[in-house]
Amino acid sequence: MTFPLQIESVETIDSKDNIQIQLADILASSFALYGKNILLKFNETDKMSTIIAETKLAKMNVHPLQPDLSFFEKSFKSTSDDVNPLDYLAKKTMDVKDKFDQSYPK
Repeated sequence: MTFPLQIESVETIDSKDNIQIQLADILASSFALYGKNILLKFNETDKMSTIIAETKLAKMNVHPLQPDLSFFEKSFKSTSDDVNPLDYLAKKTMDVKDKFDQSYPK
């Protein structure tokens, strides 16, 4: 991972003018509905959610970026070797600051 992130600009666009954004909106909202109703068991009989649950996308193997919940049940002890992750990222950013300094508008 390189910090600071190498993003030159972010812009908002009207989804009416961009089919990719419209499709992303449909997919995201569909899977939000599926996640709420089926995965979180809010309304497991919702017809749309059950249809989405049968799609290839919903059945796809995923690899979440967070540990499973058993991680939070473990007890951890601090040692003198512990590193604050935010301090570490800040240090790494400052170590390469000059490398990317010209990338950003002043």
